Order: sequence, then C-alpha cells, then structure tokens
Amino acid sequence: MIALLLSAFLQDDASRTRELLHQLDSDVIEQRESAAAELRRVGRSDPEVDRLIEEAFRAGSPEAKARLQTVVLARRLAKIVPNHEALLDRLCSASRDVRQLAMRHLLKFRGAAAPVAVLFLGDMDLAYDSLEIIAESGDASYGEAVRP
Repeated sequence: MIALLLSAFLQDDASRTRELLHQLDSDVIEQRESAAAELRRVGRSDPEVDRLIEEAFRAGSPEAKARLQTVVLARRLAKIVPNHEALLDRLCSASRDVRQLAMRHLLKFRGAAAPVAVLFLGDMDLAYDSLEIIAESGDASYGEAVRP
C-alpha cells in the first residue's frame, strides 16, 4: 500500500515536471518565470524529475535552456552543499569577484562538485577553478565537456 502511494506521489511530481517544462516555452513571460521557479522545488529527491529536467536542459528550446540553467544549477548544488541558496546567488552574481569567491568555496567540495563546475566552463572567470574541480573528480565522462 505504501509503495503504491509513493509511486502515485512520484508520478505526480514527474507529471507536474513535464507540465512545467512545457510552460517554459509559453508566450506569457510570467508563466515561464513561474514554471522555472517551481522547477527548482518540485521533486527534489526524485531521480525521474532530475532526469526530465536534465534532458530538457540538454535538448530543449533556447528559451527553455536559458531558464533551466539556473534550475539545473540549483538542483545539482542542493545535492552537495547544505544551505545552497546563498551559494547559488553568489555563483549567479553579476560581480566577477563574487562569482570567483563562490567558485573557490565550491572547491572545498572537491570532485563531488564536478556536476556543478561543468556548468561554468564557458565563464572565463571561473573556467580554471571549474577545470580543477572536474579533474579532481577523476570522472572521465566529463572529458567531452572540457575538450576544445
């Protein structure tokens, strides 16, 4: 009985996630913003929700990808950093110095932070620290992301 209820609950999160992902391409900007905000919270411990979001981040429309970058960053950070919201704000700061300090904080998590660091390879101010984190992970699957 509990397994059935849990399955129904998780399915609701997956269904809600699909609906929210669809809303990221809405013609109404408020709907897109609301969907992105809710995607940061929905099904945080559900691997199916993570898979759906990561898949949309890789293959979605340019509008969806832009909005999902922060969602993916927040979800990945939540898995490795306690109280990740403050670090998320600093990593997304307009200030180069603030972003660099935040990345140095992320270095403390070593290779475990590689899923986050890979998102910053395109930021020339953070690329070196990102590469250091990725190298410490020892995970060869990041090889494609770091090749020129």
